[in-house]
Parts: sequence; structure tokens; C-alpha cells
Amino acid sequence: MKTERAFSEVIGVILIISLVLILSIVIIGLFFGSISLQPKSAYILPEIGNPTLYDKNFLLVFHRGGDEVYLNANRKGGDVMGVYIDTPSGSSRVQPDSGIGVLKPGKTIYIYYTPSGYRMTDVRSSLIPPSAMEVIACPLSVRLVDENAKQLIAIWNLTDCERPVLTGPAPTVSGLNTTTGNRGWPAVRLVNGANFLNGAIAKLNRSDGIADIGADGCTYISSKQLLCTFNLKEKTPSLPRYNVVVTNPDGKQGMRANHFTLNSQAPAISGSTPGSGKQGTTVTITRLRGNYFQPDAVVTYNNGTTSIPLTSINVVNMTSITGTLVIPSNAPTGYYSVTVTNTDKKTVTRTNRFTVTSNTPTVSGLNSTTGWAGWVIVRNISGTNFQNGATALFNRTGYPDIPASSCTYISSARLICTFNLVGQAASPTNAYNVVVTNPDTKQGMRKNYFTITSAAPTVTSSVPASGQRGTAISITNLIGTNFQQGTTVTYWHYPTGTSYSLGSVSVPKRTQIAGTLTLPPGAPTGAYNITVTNPDGQTATRRGAFTVYADAKPTITGISPGHGQRGTTVTPVTVTGSGFQSGARIRLYNGSTYLYIAPTGTVTATRITTSFSVGATVVPNVSSVRVTNPDGQYAILQRAYTIDP
Repeated sequence: MKTERAFSEVIGVILIISLVLILSIVIIGLFFGSISLQPKSAYILPEIGNPTLYDKNFLLVFHRGGDEVYLNANRKGGDVMGVYIDTPSGSSRVQPDSGIGVLKPGKTIYIYYTPSGYRMTDVRSSLIPPSAMEVIACPLSVRLVDENAKQLIAIWNLTDCERPVLTGPAPTVSGLNTTTGNRGWPAVRLVNGANFLNGAIAKLNRSDGIADIGADGCTYISSKQLLCTFNLKEKTPSLPRYNVVVTNPDGKQGMRANHFTLNSQAPAISGSTPGSGKQGTTVTITRLRGNYFQPDAVVTYNNGTTSIPLTSINVVNMTSITGTLVIPSNAPTGYYSVTVTNTDKKTVTRTNRFTVTSNTPTVSGLNSTTGWAGWVIVRNISGTNFQNGATALFNRTGYPDIPASSCTYISSARLICTFNLVGQAASPTNAYNVVVTNPDTKQGMRKNYFTITSAAPTVTSSVPASGQRGTAISITNLIGTNFQQGTTVTYWHYPTGTSYSLGSVSVPKRTQIAGTLTLPPGAPTGAYNITVTNPDGQTATRRGAFTVYADAKPTITGISPGHGQRGTTVTPVTVTGSGFQSGARIRLYNGSTYLYIAPTGTVTATRITTSFSVGATVVPNVSSVRVTNPDGQYAILQRAYTIDP
């Protein structure tokens, strides 16, 4: 018993080791690819063929037995079968029609062709309409593929590209859906009759030696209908009428005699869009409207001896022509007739269908009709037909022109121009014309429209209003009105007549002058008048507007002590600064309360020593300190001294 148990244990160990080894081999094989696990492929037994149904060739797949398969590639779960057509030009997946989702044993699917690709249906009658076209590619292969397992189920090859010639009774032609056509354009006609075979062709012919008009193509619809296209370009019009002939693939023919009329009517014109254009422009004719236009028709727009051809012509159809009309800059203005000449030389002329308008500029106005003499002005000029590169000027009889120094083209109705009126004299009201000249030399003018004014200047004040002799004083703002560029300024001492001219004069605007006044050491002190003289000779004088001092203006840097009690005398009090003169006086003030103090100590250029006696009735306050020299110049130190209670 012990021996049997030991033997059993050995066998168990051996089995476990074997299972482990087998499992290891499988895992290693999967990892290194020597063993592959694939999902089960769908199993079907198909029959694939190429039958002729309804006089058209199709493909079919019959499911004899096996698994049912889904045909929708987007389905999740279940066996999904893809049907592929392979031709020398490429491979494509056959798309199922709506309503066909599963192929079961015993069922058939039919494969047909459309312009968008191959499709399949399980309804045989769906192959009857013309939209279900026959499969004519050859050679080709039909592949059935399990889309889940990515495995081939079956493949069928069509290599016999020789189609059998269909035969049958001779066709008969009963008529066309429309029995007329217009020369120059393709005519698509439905040919009705009987016994038509797939592959039948049609033509139009006559018995008088005129060349046949063969159909460019015929689509077989049924044994009773063909859809054919006839190219009628450059064909001879009839009468007599053309016969309609249908020939089946077996050579048998049918004819409807004297049934089709080829017209070649003269063209007609109803209008042009657009109906007008300016001289010197290129106009796109988006539609010349009419009827019976033929391909390669010629179009001209005419006024007297002037003929403007329509270029880049596109005869869209019998009723519409487009093109480009290049109108010369010297083309006569007014109404133009339009002539269309077809390729058969038939022609039509329609008067007053197009108007050429003038591109001569017109000037309607300025944003301001007045300008100041002596100044550069900018004006907006409004009008019509302005061209990029146009120039402008002011002119009047007997005077030089005033051309714009620059003009910016904004639009055909607006220019922005700059005119320099420096040195120009004043003019009577509306004395100048405004003239605009385009690059093509055409001009427009607004007469008697612009005025140059030149009023006398005025002088209000000078900043600064004083200065020390022997220095160069920067006059930052001589204030007034009607100043001109090029004006001169004189500061003169009216008791003696001594004068000094303002140097480095600039006139940034009509109300301001700036410059430098240089006063020699010996310049008279006191009040000076200021005279401004414009280039046109008009002057203005401001009396006593400037004062010249002998010495520099004083400054105050401090006072010590900075406070004192009312009813007491504070001594000594020291005021420090610069520019103090002997005889200088000190003043404390706050609003209407002030106190003059004559120095009781010494006065130097930088220090004044004195004492303050503050009355007992003075209201406590914070006062400013002012030092005034004998020449009238003064300095102020704001809120520098406090009167205590």
C-alpha cells in the first residue's frame, strides 16, 4: 500500500511538472509569435456568378449554407462579412442598400454599379431602374472577407471579358420626347420605341448627303427607351428634317423618318449686367442675357465708330454670356449698342443696352473753404472719379497757382491734400478755384470756392514777462492771435526807443510765438513794449508787456526762527537766499493780514538780519514771507512763518 501511494504521488508530481512545462511553452510561443490564436472565421458556402438580368450584366452571391453573416461594417458583434470588388484600377467595398442587413443561408445578393460605387441588394427588381447600372469591368475579382477575423472566406475571378452579343427582333423607333434642337448645343433626348437591346446606339441622319449626327452616348433604360446625347455644334440646320435611327448590338436597325428638326435661329439680346461702366475701367459682364447664343459667339459693344470687344467670353448656355469689357479712357460717353454674332454668322444688335460714363473728376467741396495766410493747411477734397495718384491745386486769374505739396488718395470720392500758404497774400472771398487732376490728365474744378484770409495780429502777454539785462531770456510763449510763419518780434524801451529783436523765432500755431531775447549788459531797465509784424506787413503792439531788471531776481531759501508770539518782538530774525539788494523790504502776509518790516540789521546779497514786532491783536496764523528789492523784483517763500497765540 505504501509503495502504491508513493507511486501515485510520483505520477502526480510528474503530471504537474508536465502541465507547467506545456503552459510555459504556450506562453513563450504566444510571446514570440510562434503560436497564434485567431478568432473563428465565418463559414459559408457561396456561389458567385455573373448573370444577365433585365438585359444588363450583374454579379450575384448565393449563400448555399453555413453561418449567417451581417453586411454592415459598423455592426458590433456577430460575424460581419465584407464584399470587395478588385479591378486593375483599384479595390472597393460593396455598400449594402438600405434594408439589407444580414445574409442567411438560401439567400442571394445582387451587385450592381452606380457612379458613386458598387452596391448590393437582395431585391431583384431593384436592378430594373436606370440608376442600377450593369457591371462591365473586366477582369475583376469578388472577395468575401470575414471583417472580424480578417480572414478570406472566398474569392471568385472573372477573366472572360468577351461578352456575348445580344440579338433579337429589329428595333422600332416611335419618337423623341422633343423633336427639335438648337445648333451649337448638346441635345439630350429620350428615344422611345421597342426591341431596344443593351448597347444600342442612335443617330440623326438625312438623305441629302449631309453628314450624320451620331449620339455621343446612349444609356439603355429598357427595351422601350434609350437616353441619348447628340452634339449639335457646327451641324447643318434643317429643313428637311432628320431621321432618328437606332442600331442594336446585333446590327439590326429601326428608324423614324423626318422626325427631328435642327434649328439655327438668330440670337436675341434682352440686357447686360451690369448696364454701365466708366471710361478707363475694366468691367466684368456677369450676364449678357438673351437667347439662341452659340458657343464661340463674338460680342461687341458699339458707339458710332467705337467698338469695344467683349474678351474672355464664356457662353454659359443659350441664354447667358459672361466676359470682360475693357473700356478705354477716351471711349465716348453715352449709350452703346450690343452685337452678338454666332458661329453660323447670324447676328443681332440691341441698342442702348450699355452706358459708358465719364471718368473726368468732379470737385464738390472742401471740409473748410478758408485758409490762413502764412500757414500750412490740410484739406479734405470731396468729389467723384478721383484716381490714385491724383493731384490738387488752388488757382485764380492773375496769380500763381498754389499746388498741394501732397495728396493722399482715400477713395474715388475723397482726397486729403496739404497746401503751403506761407508767403501767400489774402484774397477776396471765394477767389480761388479748387482743381483736381487725375494721372490720365483729366481735370475737375470747383470754381470760386476757396478764400485766403490774413487778419492783423494781436499781442496779449509774454511768458516770462521780465528778465535781467546781460542775459539771454527764453520766451516760451508770446501769446496773441493771427500770428504767421515768418513773423518778426521786437521788444523796445518806450522812454528811450531802444529795441531788441526776438531771435530763433518759431510760430508753432497762430496764437503762440517762441524765441530767445538777448539783452546786453547796458540795456535800459524798466518797461518794454512788444511789437509783432507779420510777413504781410500787419502789426500789433502790446505796451509795457515786458520788464527789464538790472539785477537778478531774488530768491528766499529760509527764515530763522520760523515763528514768534504775538505781542512780542522777535530778534534777531535771519532771512537767507540770494539777490538781495540794499533797501530791500520784508513783508509777512496771510490773506488780508500783512506786516511790512524794514530791516534793522544788515543786508547782504545772501542774508538779511532784522527783528519782527508782532502786535498783540494779530490773529495767529501761518504767513508767507516776501522780500522786495528796490528795483521791484521780489521773491516769496510760501507759509514759512508762524505767528503763535
